[in-house]
Amino acid sequence: MGKLNKNSKTIHLSHLYHRGKNQIKIDFDYDRYLIAIVKQVDGVRWSQTNKCWYVENNKENLARIFEVFKGKAWVNSNELYKKKDQIENKQKTLKIKQLRKNLVPERFVTEMEYKNYAKNTLQLYTSQLNTFLHAFEGSDLKNIEHDQLINFIHKKVKDNNRSLSYQNQMINAIKIYYRVIYKREFSGSELPRPRKEKKLPNVLSQEEIERIFKQVSNLKHKAALYTIYSCGLRISELINLKINDVDSKRRILIIKKSKGNKDRIVPLSEKLLKILREYYIKYKPDLYLLQGQNKPQYTSKSVESVLEKAVKKAGIKRSVTLHTFRHSYATHLHENGTDIRLIQELLGHKSSKTTEIYTHISNKRLQNIKSPFDDLDL
Repeated sequence: MGKLNKNSKTIHLSHLYHRGKNQIKIDFDYDRYLIAIVKQVDGVRWSQTNKCWYVENNKENLARIFEVFKGKAWVNSNELYKKKDQIENKQKTLKIKQLRKNLVPERFVTEMEYKNYAKNTLQLYTSQLNTFLHAFEGSDLKNIEHDQLINFIHKKVKDNNRSLSYQNQMINAIKIYYRVIYKREFSGSELPRPRKEKKLPNVLSQEEIERIFKQVSNLKHKAALYTIYSCGLRISELINLKINDVDSKRRILIIKKSKGNKDRIVPLSEKLLKILREYYIKYKPDLYLLQGQNKPQYTSKSVESVLEKAVKKAGIKRSVTLHTFRHSYATHLHENGTDIRLIQELLGHKSSKTTEIYTHISNKRLQNIKSPFDDLDL
């Protein structure tokens, strides 16, 4: 690269996934001279979102970067090559998974579609069943012993540290398979369900939510996070919202074909409606309310990334997910005096028992309890 003195500038190259492509991120401290040089790379652009220069990741562009900075700055590409190896390994793993034969019979899929199972549920059960069928490929599945099933599920859950939800999904998929293919029903004792964990959901205070929201400046990002909290939505419900689902005259949001294939309506706050109007005027989405940059729909990963950055900037150390906003919405409603049955309707819960968990974490019922410690003469 030519001789450089110890005070030379350093250019850091790393991987960046942006605008649906793998890019080379070109990072350096602000310097007008270096900015003039980087512009000599064909196709280089400035990303306001990522606060960096970038260019499509290919051999030609990498060679050009080294060429334009030769003798003018150190080019550190260690992170770029490290990330490249990780991406290649990930792609190889994905190819192996894709090559894996699908053993799920068409009748299983047809049955679930006929019974109008949600698309996500169908994909989950199909994946779980394929795992099961591969494990017992060549075995007499029709006459399988229930001990074999229990041992398989237990090992799968234990070895991979899977959740109770995963275990239940596996049981559901196996039960449907045997009912459809072999007309065989498994009783609860043959395929017992795991005992439910009684964990309290993670909830943010309204002050913490304000702190998070104040870290978000992009209008589309605001529209996404504000809508999830203001309406108590699941992430799948948010990204599937269409423009016509916003009824501004009646000030309601219509949630269609949600969990359990049910529709419901939730009130639309005046503040949120104002933000959504501003967003609509600026971005002019076609079909879905939240439109992706190069896709008709925004992705859940994009919203999760926005939240992760905002939480970090807000200085909140504990775990916060998009579903935390839904839990917080329900808890804050209860603390403000909203009837638990109404909260059940707003959240779209099938059973009131699911909603009643928010009564256990609400401050409302705890605020008037006086601790016996206060009566001690200390």
